[in-house]
Amino acid sequence: MHPAAAAALRWLSALIGLVALVTFAVPQAVRDLRAGIQIGDEAESSASGAGAGGAARVLTGPVADGEGRPVADFAVTAGAAKETAARILTVLGQPGDRIVIAFDRIPGDPACVGKAQVEVFVLKATPTELRLFPSAAFEPTVVTDDAPVPDQPPLPTPPPLAFTDGTPGFLAWDVTVLYKEYVAAPAVPPAAPFVVAVSPSAPTAATRLSFAASEAGPEDAPRLTWAGVPGCGGPSAASAAPDAAGA
Repeated sequence: MHPAAAAALRWLSALIGLVALVTFAVPQAVRDLRAGIQIGDEAESSASGAGAGGAARVLTGPVADGEGRPVADFAVTAGAAKETAARILTVLGQPGDRIVIAFDRIPGDPACVGKAQVEVFVLKATPTELRLFPSAAFEPTVVTDDAPVPDQPPLPTPPPLAFTDGTPGFLAWDVTVLYKEYVAAPAVPPAAPFVVAVSPSAPTAATRLSFAASEAGPEDAPRLTWAGVPGCGGPSAASAAPDAAGA
């Protein structure tokens, strides 16, 4: 064979091999790359889902003084939710009628809560003693009008009481002990907010109560206020000692 023809044949064979490599290897690399991206996306999605739907955040550390507004509030009449988006919550004299108010839990270790109280603005009222007690409406943000509302979970502490003579203004209940018992109660889901209810201690046919809801605005909305215990929840002396020695 002529040397030029032999060289041309060798170049043609090399070109055919290169074309075959591109034809088969590149698509496989693309498929592998796509599979790697898909696996990465799935892993990221799985990690995000675990964070969103996993266990509730553990409350630890010191408690700073603060206050919070409701994440949900509504009235309960004959066992069903009412006025879930109203500016005014109404309670009449029927047994079991009440208002339900839910707050985010207080940031920090519950043991470091020195005082907590719930305040509700009374708009109109017949002179009435009102009790505040825990509610088992553990998912209050999804409650709609006419949805059934469960009764309260059992807790050992007697409910705190407050009396209104009908004068408009805030009425307050000390919930320091109730809050700590609520967040520690086995019957309360760890992710549940702090949900309480207010009702007349002894309702009568003449009982008429109107309260400002969260939709009434921040000035008159119900609120949870709290104060922390100074020095509670910080590093212990035992854990701080090695750091001091190392320094």
